[in-house]
Parts: sequence; structure tokens; C-alpha cells
Amino acid sequence: MRHLVVTLCMTLWLTACHQPDPLLRIGTNTWPGYEPFYLARHQGMYEQRNIRLVELPSATDVIDAMRLGSLEGGTLTLDEVLTLSSEGIDLTIVLICNISNGADVLMAHSSFTQLSDLADKTIAVETSAVGALMLHSLLEQANLSIHNVTVQHMPLGQHLAAFHDGTIHAAITFEPFATELERVGAKRLFDSRQIPNTIIDVLAIRTDAIAPHHAQLRHLLDGFFHAREAILQHQPDALRAVNLRLQMPEADLIRAYDDLIMPDRAENQRLLQRTLPEKTERLTHLLKENHLLLPHDFVPPRISTQLLGS
Repeated sequence: MRHLVVTLCMTLWLTACHQPDPLLRIGTNTWPGYEPFYLARHQGMYEQRNIRLVELPSATDVIDAMRLGSLEGGTLTLDEVLTLSSEGIDLTIVLICNISNGADVLMAHSSFTQLSDLADKTIAVETSAVGALMLHSLLEQANLSIHNVTVQHMPLGQHLAAFHDGTIHAAITFEPFATELERVGAKRLFDSRQIPNTIIDVLAIRTDAIAPHHAQLRHLLDGFFHAREAILQHQPDALRAVNLRLQMPEADLIRAYDDLIMPDRAENQRLLQRTLPEKTERLTHLLKENHLLLPHDFVPPRISTQLLGS
């Protein structure tokens, strides 16, 4: 009897020690700056850790899934995180994936030579904060108001057909959609180089999900940084794996990464601690000024470096 009790206790103890990780769901849309997560998954770095990358059609879908609580975290632009925070969702930014340095772009009809040519024309914009931010910035530089153009809200995947049939004259977009538009004659008229350090892509986690998923999140970020190195070194196997999802000509794929600043682990530490709080404050002011945040009391997202490791 005593032997049976000891055996039962040992079995229960071993079972407790080998409980599987709880499911960690991270939502993303298609974007070169998020591909290190998928490359890490392709390389097997997330096996047996119960990490699920949830591939969604657009940033809007990621935002909606975060609102519904069906994700523990998601990759979003900083302004999109601010939008969710303004709705009362408690989020913590734990990683800067990339800073857009030309990757977000206005593709326009080839006959346009300057931004003022957009007057009385139709511009396609995804329904998102980053789309609104790009639109506001380019209209400001063109000395145009929102009343001088027609804004057509549509998903990124519909821009190509709309441009081809003349429904729109320009589109605010990013890769791989920008290259698709370029192939049918559109040209780059404005990009995020003209608004430096404004469009920042981050990984935001629901604050109450960090403690139960702490080890998995550390593992998630380790995989990201490992895969990031392979991509930035243009390792052929890494680029081929990335392109299974992006489906871009190799030269365009490399150019897409040239249009991104992808901070390493040490630079993430510095940016999260010193730079992002200021950027968050300035961007909050800009979004409020342009009525892009809900008007009630705003609690900004938390910022943490605890998952970066060393």
C-alpha cells in the first residue's frame, strides 16, 4: 500500500512538472518586418512551446482580434497600439520589430509628378491608424486638405484591381502590395522617409498575459532575433523561406528590408527605455489633434524590456 501511495505521488509530481505551456496566440498581418517570427517557426524554434502565430489578412483584423481577446498579443504599429489603449485595453510593448524608413508608401499614377497632383483625385487607404497618419502627413506636405481629395477606404488586397480599372488614382500601401502596383505602372510619390521615426512596428502583449506566458514570450523573442540576423545577412535559405509568404522577386525583397530599420536586442533595450516613451507622447498628441483617438481619458501602453534577455 505504501509503495502504491509513493508511486501515485511521484506520478502526480512528474505530471505537474511536465504541464504543457498554455497556448500563446500572436496575431500578425503580412509585412516584411514581421517575417522573423515566421522564419523562426519555419526553422523549428517554436516547436513544443505551444506558440501559435495567427496569420490575419490585415492590421485591422489583428486589432479586432485583440479587441475580442482572442489573441494574447499582436504585431501592430505604435499608433494602432495607442488606438487600442485609448479603448481601455491594457497592453505592454515588449519589442520594436522595425521602424519604417521608406517601407510605407504612396503609390500613384505615373503621370503625377508632385503631391499637389492629388487634388480632386481618389486615394485608396486601408481603414487603420497608420493609413490615416500617412494620409494626413502627405496632404500636409502637399498643402491640401482632406476636402481636396476623395478617400476610398478599402483593404490592401483590393488596391491593385481598383488602380488597374481606374477606380483609384493612388494608394497608401506597403510591401508586397507596393511592388504589385509598381508592376502595373504606379510610381512612388511619397514614403515614410519623409516622416522619419514616425511609423514604428511593435509587438504588444496583453499585460495580464505576460506572467502566465513569460517563458514562451522570451522564447518567441529569442527566435525573432535569431531569424532577424539570417534575413539581414541575406542568407539564401532564409530569404527563400521568407518569400514563401511574401512572394516577391528577390531584388524587391531585399529592397523591402533596406526600407526598414530592424533594431537588434541591444538597440531594442535603448529604444524601449529612452526613445519610445517620447515617441509615444508625441504620437499621442498628433493623433488626438487629428481626432484619431477616442476622446476619453487616455492611459498609454506600458513599455517593458524584461523579455528581451541578454
